[in-house]
Amino acid sequence: MDKIFISHATKDRPLASDLQNLLLTFITENKLENKYEIFYAPETLKNKPGSLEWKQSLKTNMEDSTYCLVLLTPNSIENRWVNYELGLASASKKNEKDYSRRSGRSGYKYGDRQ
Repeated sequence: MDKIFISHATKDRPLASDLQNLLLTFITENKLENKYEIFYAPETLKNKPGSLEWKQSLKTNMEDSTYCLVLLTPNSIENRWVNYELGLASASKKNEKDYSRRSGRSGYKYGDRQ
């Protein structure tokens, strides 16, 4: 089973939650429940934020993931947890696709290419 790891800044939690719900809907509607699972820390690691157990679980889940979806927003660019997760993804050689593009104003905008 392929695991999809969603990386995001805490301030972007509503956006990440929407992404998780969108992915779950797609997976369910296309009968792919036996093919994909999603790792979304606020749901998967409830009541453990910031603990050593949290950090170890992030590492283990990243290593076990096939894909890492990173929400690149102004909030996530300087976020230490997102940078930690990006480092884990890079070290784990995750499948990488860049779906971002510089917007004309401030940072990245979904759906454009650099």
